Amino acid sequence: MATRCSSAEQKSICEAWQASGLSRAEFCRQNNVGYKTLSRWLGKFKERPKTENNMPVPLASAAIKFLPVGKIVADTSPLEVLLPTGVVCKVCLPEDRIESFLWRLLQCK
Repeated sequence: MATRCSSAEQKSICEAWQASGLSRAEFCRQNNVGYKTLSRWLGKFKERPKTENNMPVPLASAAIKFLPVGKIVADTSPLEVLLPTGVVCKVCLPEDRIESFLWRLLQCK
């Protein structure tokens, strides 16, 4: 039967894994901790980016930058961009602007 750990104990176990130099799987075997359990705890205590006033940055705004959008033109061609998350972005641009749009999109960091 699984035993419950306090938040402080969970954090201590995560710190012990980080200091151990072992793979996550090996640490879990040696310390009788479930692999998924340790992974969940690591996510719980993971450092998040902070703003100037030490508030957490929402993950969506930390990872996404938007390009400026102009008005939609009637004679446009659809362009679909498949993101690594599986989201499909459909953009309609005049054919002569697709290349420059892609160039700017790929340079966005």
